[in-house]
Amino acid sequence: MRQLIIAVCLLLITDGRSAGQSDQPFRFVHVSDLRLTAAGSLDPLRKLVTDVNAMSSAPAFVVVTGNITNAGIPAEFARFTEGTRGLACPVYCAPGSLDVRSAGLGKEPFVTAFSTLYSSFDKNGVHCVTLDSTISQHGGGHIDSAQLKWLESDLKKLKKDTPVLVFLHHPIGRETAPIDNEEQILRLIAPHNVVAIFSAGANTHWRINGIDCFAPPILNSPGVQAGEHGRGGLPYNMVEVDPAKIVVTPSDSGKPVTRMPRDRSTAE
Repeated sequence: MRQLIIAVCLLLITDGRSAGQSDQPFRFVHVSDLRLTAAGSLDPLRKLVTDVNAMSSAPAFVVVTGNITNAGIPAEFARFTEGTRGLACPVYCAPGSLDVRSAGLGKEPFVTAFSTLYSSFDKNGVHCVTLDSTISQHGGGHIDSAQLKWLESDLKKLKKDTPVLVFLHHPIGRETAPIDNEEQILRLIAPHNVVAIFSAGANTHWRINGIDCFAPPILNSPGVQAGEHGRGGLPYNMVEVDPAKIVVTPSDSGKPVTRMPRDRSTAE
């Protein structure tokens, strides 16, 4: 299987970095669209767990940007818990449209499984945010006012130069915007050092307002269906973060991305 390494230069830590802020490199796995069913095979998910646990440089975490399940029912979330049992690092999940489409249940099964719809955490001086871009029993995207207020408050606590990574299901900045208030989101994050946004998709990369955006390969994307994702495991992006750059490595083939400066004033 041909590995494609995508290197994107992003200035994460400025010369004004505050004392005591860790800048140690770390890596994480980004996966999306598992679409687990109550009776379907867990082999691809278990293979991913095995691969992650066997990596010589252990990932700090795994993040799933939605569509964990196929119908958003409790039995499917239970399958995810079963399939990830034994994973040697934390897993963070953002809900996808399929995860909230169960009639009469909406977002409740996701909250029961993961305790919260959105959250934030820090890793080695980088602030990570998972968002809920879903609408119950609907495929479109929206981030409600309560969550926007939470996000604004969360980001205001950070120092100006703190690098921020955002994770959510619906992509931001595509030609057809699936989030109906994405301009409001972009205005909210503009004053902060948001260096990358990770969402669902099909092995794509794009830029919006100077921010690099990534979507991992998924099981139902072209080529992956033909078994090109490698040995039956779930396709994913390996993301390596250090003070100077982010390196995104898809586990299957993808479009090359040229080196780009982090400074938005010099972005094309």
